[in-house]
Amino acid sequence: MLAIEMQQETVGEFHVDTAKSKNYIGLMLRYIGRYKEAKAYLLEAHDIRKKVLGPKHFETTIAMDDLALTYIILGEYDLAESYIEESLQIAEPLLGKDHHFVSKFKATQATLFVKKRDYQKSIELFTITVENYTKNFGKDHPYTVYVMNSLAEAYLEHNDLEKATDYIEKALAIQNKQGKGHGIVSQN
Repeated sequence: MLAIEMQQETVGEFHVDTAKSKNYIGLMLRYIGRYKEAKAYLLEAHDIRKKVLGPKHFETTIAMDDLALTYIILGEYDLAESYIEESLQIAEPLLGKDHHFVSKFKATQATLFVKKRDYQKSIELFTITVENYTKNFGKDHPYTVYVMNSLAEAYLEHNDLEKATDYIEKALAIQNKQGKGHGIVSQN
């Protein structure tokens, strides 16, 4: 990774910009399915942010959430849970319970609960996230629709086909209104 090496030479290994670059590389690797490599970069990004910005800085909580999602994918649920809980303990008092990043962290927690088959908790958290995203971004925003799909999936896993169908239909109606290929929504 020549670019990251050049950046480290310019600003140093323990710099916020280096952490951001490593985080972006980790997210890209996760997106293409190279989860173990992603985890390594995300851990480095987290460690730099924690050292440079401090453990209770907002950007550190974002790195924790990125790591938590990766741990969920890898099936390392205990590690995921510890990062999620810590990020929420820091972010909620700092930003408020209705902030969109707090909602994002709750959606990560809901994803973990789906994997752990605690569908009631996942439904509760996805519902909160849909409500907060609707308030913050609007009901037609791709993030809101993405979480509606996740909520539908949780209802489906919970064998509540009526509510699952309701949320899928709502999400599809918005997607159809927006057109195909609209960013994050087209991935669902």
